[in-house]
Amino acid sequence: MLETLTSMLPLLAAAVTATATFRAGTLLADGIVPLQDKNDRENTVRGLMLLESIFQRLTKELGEDHIEVLRTMDAMALARARLGERKRSEGIMNSFANIASGMMDKKNYKGAIEALSMLVPTRERILGPDDLATLRSLARLGVSLNRTGKNVEAERIFRKVAEGRERTLGSEDPLTMDARGCQGIALFCLNEHERARELLEPIAGPLALVKDKVFSELMCMPSTGRVLSALGNYGPARDLLSRSAALARKNLGPSHNTTLCREEELAKALEGLGEIEAAAKLLEKVASESEKGPGADPERAKRAGERLEKLLKDRDDSE
Repeated sequence: MLETLTSMLPLLAAAVTATATFRAGTLLADGIVPLQDKNDRENTVRGLMLLESIFQRLTKELGEDHIEVLRTMDAMALARARLGERKRSEGIMNSFANIASGMMDKKNYKGAIEALSMLVPTRERILGPDDLATLRSLARLGVSLNRTGKNVEAERIFRKVAEGRERTLGSEDPLTMDARGCQGIALFCLNEHERARELLEPIAGPLALVKDKVFSELMCMPSTGRVLSALGNYGPARDLLSRSAALARKNLGPSHNTTLCREEELAKALEGLGEIEAAAKLLEKVASESEKGPGADPERAKRAGERLEKLLKDRDDSE
């Protein structure tokens, strides 16, 4: 089969339709790599050459985030690893991971799940199951599953990430605690509130104290704060949400949508703690900034305005 495919290289390179390259990419990803004979270096080199040629054509015609492009990248990474080219293999996997992250940024979680479900086993095979890059991709898969409501699978994945990071980094590392936080969020979404509380309460304090650079790289901190607030743990929620909001203001700007979302959540925690004036000030800002500018969101503006009105009325009535 390999000889037949190799002989087709000129024809494949001259393919003029996306359909032709799509079918070629599927055939290559399924049929050439991984080869049955792991020691057959010559065939691996020839297969890799063919994959790279088709990869260029697929990328041009279908776009870098098309599933067939990603399947071909996956096969290329395996081939490079088989040839002992670990760094080049990692480079391909890193590019793959960046594409998957871009899907998540665009809220294309279905595509991200499909991509990461392919990347994770490849990273496990090449780098090992407890490698930090492997666990990072696994965590992103968990986040994407959580975003699509698949929280049984998400909880299982976050637990696996937390266990892997604990073996590699220790139980008190921020990344390990972040994975526990993600697991707690999935449990909360499954209405297992007490189990969620048991995971989230111990990590809130330590995570609120980590350096800004580390904190900004954690995946689940704003969500951890929101869940703690929903559970009535307003103090830890305030600490986490305050850090999240401050970093968003610093890195994204005071009127950015993310900043306003985090400030709205922070206002809920402040209200729960009885810090009415601080909560009112935040809600007033959120309502105003949500009416116009880069963070415009009429629904949020209305919601914040109504909450502010009720908050002030309750305060006046109590006096």
